[in-house]
Amino acid sequence: VVGSDNAQGGYLVTRHLIERGCRRIAFFGDTSHPEAGLRFAGYARALAEAGLPLDPKLQQSFLFGDTRIREVIDGWLDQNLAFDAIFASSDVTAISIMGALKERGIVVPDQVRLSGYDDIGLAAHVHPPLTTIRQPTERAGRALVDLLFESVQAQPRRTVMLPAELVERESSR
Repeated sequence: VVGSDNAQGGYLVTRHLIERGCRRIAFFGDTSHPEAGLRFAGYARALAEAGLPLDPKLQQSFLFGDTRIREVIDGWLDQNLAFDAIFASSDVTAISIMGALKERGIVVPDQVRLSGYDDIGLAAHVHPPLTTIRQPTERAGRALVDLLFESVQAQPRRTVMLPAELVERESSR
């Protein structure tokens, strides 16, 4: 297995938002999904270290790829909860949130800071460009090939955990 450190990624982005003065950080993602669950664990750890409460009202669960994502976002925003940042467990979700906020006249990052996860190609080209966690896909590909060769040579199986990297862009500044 080759993967990135999702818990560390969640921690890095949440700590980044806290360092920018955010105190009511929402989390969007399905915590029952293994990767998003680890991202949430990192989020919770950063909040705890900062002495900030883990508010269930600021947690919105939905499945990766759910076609109702905009409906879920709008329903959550309709609750008029107090929040100053959102950590979305994927860039696609963050970009959808960015659109919903814009339609409501909420300016990113002036009124709400926003971060995604994955560093998809589009993340650098939306307005404002999206802060995210980059997963080292090139390194992961090389590691997969290495593991395949090790497997062919009957070497013991192992797991490779790659570091997550914060990519700070305008959406969280």
